[in-house]
Amino acid sequence: MMTVTRQHGGWLACAWFPVVLGLLLSCSSAPEHPLLDTAVGEDWNASVDKHIAEPQRAARLKQLGAELVTVANSIQQDVEALERKLMDLNENYGANQEQFEQLLEDFSRQRRPKFARYRDILFAMREEASADQWKALTK
Repeated sequence: MMTVTRQHGGWLACAWFPVVLGLLLSCSSAPEHPLLDTAVGEDWNASVDKHIAEPQRAARLKQLGAELVTVANSIQQDVEALERKLMDLNENYGANQEQFEQLLEDFSRQRRPKFARYRDILFAMREEASADQWKALTK
């Protein structure tokens, strides 16, 4: 595992600067983004039914689609929580750079396994479909 040195810390701060700046300059209250709902799952299931004839593969794709929606919603909730925490920290005039960096490092550490799970689900879904089927499913 790579540790963050002062040299890496400078890069890390530069890499996160646009993200932090955008969040800090956003509205004073974090907008709530709608979570993916059952309609997304229903659309996915209908597409699977239309393009995948084999019942076992179709069932697996539907199950993976539901998992993907759950993970995506969890990631979205984490981002919204980060936005709220950044706004709260920004309101604190006494907050220092280390507090912002720690908040972003904590967020990175928290999101890493979720993004890995999201990626793994996508590749598992692709394994269940041919290239043409995948293209049709993701239109």
